This record gives sequence, C-alpha cells and structure tokens, in this order.
Amino acid sequence: MGTKIQGLMGLVKFKITSAVVVTATAGYILAQGRLESLVFLPMLGLLFVAFGSAALNHLQEHDLDGQMERTRHRPLSSGALKPWQVLLIAAALVVSGSALLYFFGGEAPFVLGLLALFWYNGIYTPLKRRTAWAIIPGGLIGSLPPLIGWSISGLPLWDVKILAFCFFMFIWQVPHFWLLSIRYSQDYAKAGFPMVTSRFSEAQLSRIIYSWILSTAVAALLMPLYGGVNYQLTAVLLIAAGIWVVALERQLLGVSRANVDYRLAFNRLNIYALMVVMLISLDELLFAFPGA
Repeated sequence: MGTKIQGLMGLVKFKITSAVVVTATAGYILAQGRLESLVFLPMLGLLFVAFGSAALNHLQEHDLDGQMERTRHRPLSSGALKPWQVLLIAAALVVSGSALLYFFGGEAPFVLGLLALFWYNGIYTPLKRRTAWAIIPGGLIGSLPPLIGWSISGLPLWDVKILAFCFFMFIWQVPHFWLLSIRYSQDYAKAGFPMVTSRFSEAQLSRIIYSWILSTAVAALLMPLYGGVNYQLTAVLLIAAGIWVVALERQLLGVSRANVDYRLAFNRLNIYALMVVMLISLDELLFAFPGA
C-alpha cells in the first residue's frame, strides 16, 4: 500500500505541485488579507488540476524519463502503470479539479486553471524538446497560481499589486530551472533535451544564472513599491532576504576557481522564494488582524 501511494505521489509530482497551492494561497491572502474556509474547495480544485497536469506530463515524456537516471523509476517509465491508466487518472483529476474551480471559485479561476494546464502541457512541455530557452516562456506557469488565488476573491486581474508578485514568481523560475539543469546536465543530455549547458561554458552559465538571481531579488522589491506590503519592517526584511541570497549565491561567480555546490545554490534560491512568499503573506494577515 505504501509503495502504491508513493508511486501516485511521484506521478502527480506532489513536492512540486503542492507549491502551486502555497503561492495561490499567498495570492488570495494578498487580495483578502485573510484565509477563509470557502477558499478550501477552489484550492483543492487547483491542486487536482496541477496533479492532472503533472500526470499528463509523465505521459508526454515517459520515453525520455526512461533514459534518465533521475526519472527512470517514475511509475510510467518503470512500467508500474500503463499509459491508459495514467491518462484516466489525469483526466479524472483535471475534470474534477476544473469543476471545483468553476463552481466554488468562479469563471476567472476556472479559465486561468485551464490556461495553466494548456501552457504547461501544450506549450512548455513540447517546447523543451525543441529549444534550450523553453523555461523563459514556460515561466508563465509559475506566475499563474498566485493570480488564480487572487481571482478567487473576485478582484480585477490587472491590479498591479498581484502582478508584481506574479512577476517575481516568473523571474525566480528561470534561475531555479537552470540550476537544476546544471545539476542534471548529463541526464538531460542523455535524453536528448537541448540544454543551456551546451550553449555556454560552466563559468559563463553560472554568471548568467547569478544575473537572474540578482534580477529575482530586485523583482521582490517591486512588491513594496506597488503596494504589496503594509509595514516598513516587511520591506526591510525583503531587502535583507535579497541581500542574503545575492551574497551567498556569489559562489556561482567562482566556478573557474573552485567547485560550486549547485545543489546548495538551488536550495538557497528556493528557500529565498519561500521567505518572500511567507513575508508578504504574514504582512497582509497581520495588517488585517484586528488591533494590529
């Protein structure tokens, strides 16, 4: 039983897809300043759509997954599940998730959820086989969950407050993925994915990634600039967090002189993104709290 559950968690990429709900919840908090029980079902719907999208991705890439050490044990590439079974699971998740988004979230969350599904499985996944730059248009996927959370509140989608947060999530995804690419460059090359690691030397790519990390830290400061935070302390902490990640990730600039721990750089960048999400969420919750 435990093996089956573990296999299903792998099929829906639980560690990755659960982050979708975290950023979507942050988007809702930015809009409402609080969490309410009524948001549970639309968030569950979004999670189901993300699960279904991940399962479809397995179906689309199972031939390549089987060639990579990191992914060859996934349920479909290992033979634990048949393609028709994965398709059935994915369809059930997408349909049920979309229904929850529509009936308990509204038209905007429903449309945005389908857009995220289409962009990930219809645009980004095929594009990964064709170009090393797929993550740049693919970054739109990471910026949609906060917008979905915001849209559940019924507020206009073009509000600069949420757009600044979405832009931060978009920029963060590029160095996040490229650090992963360096760590598993041999695996990706074995499967035939075009990778930026083949376009630049390790030293060049490390400097490029560091530039994107700098851009990510700057993008976080757009949130206090455009009304995304309520307290000066929050803005100070965002600046401090940006200085922290920029300072520690300077190891990337020393690639020609010593070995760089790309796993550590990857983890630090993810911790920084989580810090930003938590800071803006807590700022909004505390501001709306009576007597704060």
